[in-house]
Amino acid sequence: MGNINKDFIEVLSNEELKATQLQLDTAVSELIEIGTQRESVYGDKAVLSIRARELQTEIQLAESDAIMNVQGSGKDAYGIIGNRKIFLTNDTARDAYRREASRKEREELAQVEGQLDKINTELFKITDSFNAKAEALRGIQAKARLQAALLESLA
Repeated sequence: MGNINKDFIEVLSNEELKATQLQLDTAVSELIEIGTQRESVYGDKAVLSIRARELQTEIQLAESDAIMNVQGSGKDAYGIIGNRKIFLTNDTARDAYRREASRKEREELAQVEGQLDKINTELFKITDSFNAKAEALRGIQAKARLQAALLESLA
């Protein structure tokens, strides 16, 4: 190794080679962990997305039932929610009646959509972290390839 640049010898020291191996192992483990976390969050998102679609259907059905249960006609049309008689004399009153009939489902849908928004934010953070770790791994891989090439040239 007498004619080899001193910087090359430092890169090929046992400590540097072991450090590179440890860095590769750590980076790969971190990527696997983040990937598993991302997969789990996507699973949660899928469950909530399905529930959101179910709630949208339940809202449509509840509102359809409410409209079908309207009694009377014209200016005398009314619907009953709980013990209240609600006159449906204009579009605003009909919309309010329809929305009141699906209130429970709408409230749950709002909660589910809030959870989906939170998950989307979490997914952005996880993806950013994954990309940063992957970029760091590429740097470590470049270092490992350099060490491998230097070792091969010495062989």
